[in-house]
Amino acid sequence: MSIAKKSQNIYLTSFFITFFISLITYSFYAITYFQGNHDFRFLRYGLSITQGLWEGRITQFLLTTLLLNNQVLPILNMIIGIFSLSLSPIILTKILNIPKQKISLTFFSLLITLSPYVLSHLYYTHQSTQTLSWHLIIVIGFAISTHQKSILNHKFINLASSFALYLIAISGYSASMQLIFVLIFSSMILDVIYNNKSIKDIIKKYTPLLIVGLLSVITYFLITKFLISKNIMQTFMYNNKTHNFLGIINSLQHHNIKTPVQVLLSPYPYITNNISYLILGL
Repeated sequence: MSIAKKSQNIYLTSFFITFFISLITYSFYAITYFQGNHDFRFLRYGLSITQGLWEGRITQFLLTTLLLNNQVLPILNMIIGIFSLSLSPIILTKILNIPKQKISLTFFSLLITLSPYVLSHLYYTHQSTQTLSWHLIIVIGFAISTHQKSILNHKFINLASSFALYLIAISGYSASMQLIFVLIFSSMILDVIYNNKSIKDIIKKYTPLLIVGLLSVITYFLITKFLISKNIMQTFMYNNKTHNFLGIINSLQHHNIKTPVQVLLSPYPYITNNISYLILGL
């Protein structure tokens, strides 16, 4: 077996292990009809692709429209979401040059897919296909932007493709924008530490990536301003409220390193202790 073929098999094996472990872990919630009580109407009446406009989530139901004909099918929604979520860290391991060992790739991937935060997305069944797939779309966008060979031999095409994918993800769930910059800065740090990149090389490589990321955020902001001006987006809702710069600084004062640790170790009201211990054990 060639080295390339063996490497490909390691990635595929790691993906399927990650996918099936994640699927088994979360299947409890699918078979017990675990979902928000205000979402039952979507099971009965389906969704519209424009249904997320009122909260600024322009592409929120794009994947449901394309893959499921606007229907909400709880178990299938979860499977699609977990599939996408499991694939994204596998692609990321290749981008970040994580050692091509089955245990390393699988462990890294499971750290991402078995996060307790995933349950907060599965809780809203009608959104789970999308919210768990934005990770994959952003990772693909990042992979394209960092690819050595340009599509059609034109670097601009790569960056434009990344911009489009970023914008689709951000427009579906604005919190996705954090992942874009986490990927950029994580890759930057790894380049400095392990690849001995000079400051000049770092600036040359990552300035275009940062510009693309910022442009996608700014474009989304301008789109939401337009929706607000047309009274399409409702700003009085809790999930649409924004802070000014001073408000952000003030909110940071109420958070510390203990918060994410406590969230990880403390079961939510709708997470049983057994499932929490299973996630932590894995």
